Amino acid sequence: MKGYLRVASIMPNIKVGNPTYNLNFIKDDILKANTLNVKLCVLPELCITGSNLKSLFYDKNILNESLNSLFSLLTFSSELDITIVVSLPFEYNNKIYDVAAVIKSGDILGFVPKNDFKESINKDYFSKFDSDIENIVLYDRDRNIKYEFPFSKNILFECNTFNFSVIYDTNNKDLINSNIYINLFSIPETINVDSEIKKVKELSNDTNSIVITSSPGPSESTDRYSYFGRSLVVEDGIILSKNDIITNHILISDIDLDKSNFKNNNYNYISNYKTVNFSYSNFFDNDILNKLFRDFNKTPFIKKNVNPYKYSLHIINIISVALAKRMNAINCKDIVIGISGGLDSTLALLICKKTIEFLSLNNDSIHAYSMPGFGTTNLTNKNTIDLLKSLDIKLNTIDIINAMNVHFNDIKHDINNTNVTFENAQARERTQILMDIANDVNGIVVGTGDLSEIALGFSTYNGDQMSMYNVNAPIPKTLIKYILNAIAEENLKEKNNILLANTLKNILHMPISPELLPTENGVLIQKTEEILGSYEIHDFILYNYLKYHFDIEKIYDLALRTFVFNSNNNSHYTDEYIKNCVNIFFDRFFKSNYKRTASADSIDIGLPSLNTNFDFKMPNDSEISFKLK
Repeated sequence: MKGYLRVASIMPNIKVGNPTYNLNFIKDDILKANTLNVKLCVLPELCITGSNLKSLFYDKNILNESLNSLFSLLTFSSELDITIVVSLPFEYNNKIYDVAAVIKSGDILGFVPKNDFKESINKDYFSKFDSDIENIVLYDRDRNIKYEFPFSKNILFECNTFNFSVIYDTNNKDLINSNIYINLFSIPETINVDSEIKKVKELSNDTNSIVITSSPGPSESTDRYSYFGRSLVVEDGIILSKNDIITNHILISDIDLDKSNFKNNNYNYISNYKTVNFSYSNFFDNDILNKLFRDFNKTPFIKKNVNPYKYSLHIINIISVALAKRMNAINCKDIVIGISGGLDSTLALLICKKTIEFLSLNNDSIHAYSMPGFGTTNLTNKNTIDLLKSLDIKLNTIDIINAMNVHFNDIKHDINNTNVTFENAQARERTQILMDIANDVNGIVVGTGDLSEIALGFSTYNGDQMSMYNVNAPIPKTLIKYILNAIAEENLKEKNNILLANTLKNILHMPISPELLPTENGVLIQKTEEILGSYEIHDFILYNYLKYHFDIEKIYDLALRTFVFNSNNNSHYTDEYIKNCVNIFFDRFFKSNYKRTASADSIDIGLPSLNTNFDFKMPNDSEISFKLK
């Protein structure tokens, strides 16, 4: 586990064309960042002079004062354990370049020149750097110091736990394979600013990297554009922190180096670059009690900043189209589904309903069966009846208790012994009924097991684990609840189907249970989350394991920061509870892969997946054992 790197994007208060004045503010801001243990500090393009000097970039006084300001900053930084990326105009071999100077503790690590000016207001004033890599020497004669460093558009700055490179254009596909991209692109405040921010997010998402931008603030010249200091820290395509108000000029965030370390190997990276190594004397402090400058998403499977109903409907449509295609391919016009009155079968039924709409079939094509058993409660039975009524779908009921009594007698199982045989036999009986009915009506049995249950192996082999097509397989439990709630809220808001809305709300408030154990006076006693732990925690673990392949210690640390030691300090989970959930997850995950490899087909919807045909493959007989002490 590498931990977190504290970074700062600084938008200093400047006077255009006054490097000495600007340097004083830059120093003050860097000092503030340093006191907060920032290790990587990024400043805007041409911040030493201002980015809109036009022909004054040729002025020798400006150029000399800029370089002297850099020398002064080097002396200032010599006692600081911080890497600084600062930009200035630089004269070299009778040409003027727009360069990012990367400095660390009084030393120049390298100069990275800007080479793409097609969208730049300064395209008439700066030269392109044609050479690949040059080593140059600068003399600070006032302090009698010589600096030797590489001058190249392609430099990888690397320490033992992360690396970064400097880029100017998010559209450029010729990138170094880096953990962090420092994007020195002056984002002006125009009506197109959102599209520029979108490009930054896409770069981060496409490369599984962190992108840090630092854009000028309102003290920059407004000769052509206004600047709001729209700086960003983007991790894996998600904005961790942003500054889009003109009053805050230091943006601090803690980036997760373990996330950026998992790279997208399908991206086309360049191979010709210079590597410059550097180190820190005092680096990471991963104490869980130390507050980080970032928030953590408790429900990472759920997309943020979207319309919940439209997003949920889109997911249902994606899966419905897939089911419709499968039905067409096997010349099938009928769907057979078991309805329990719980979350999973409810979502599956909604998907089936949308599927027959795509196929221009009527509701009679859905053969919905309730199969009450020893643990079925009156509440879930009522939910089932109301749900089918709200969708105008006929409900068929087959009580399995008599069949189970015969079966238990046949296999000489004591009916009072409510062990795993007692539970699994009911699940297999229900699957057998659905399969046989499907044969009778030339239909397809739609599975209802969700991604969370598949990951934990919380299903009966050749029972609810089996179907002819599983529509819920790509969707975890937390997302199912989100979708059902979004549909309920939309129907309440629009006053469309109030019975459906109220029924969905009732289902959402029910404890999650397979209802396989007998009730006590009609009261449910078998509650899944009392057995496994919270699905909220398990989905969090699942996402971070599938997407980033984090180790168990890292996931435990993340879960503690997210659910226990969070900034709101309102957690109802304990350290011990989280540890128990993590151990349960990894124990069950590896032991249950044999169920996943024998499961029905499903599709991906763009989320981390356990589709064993394409996404996640492992041997069924692995002896992996991860456990927190």
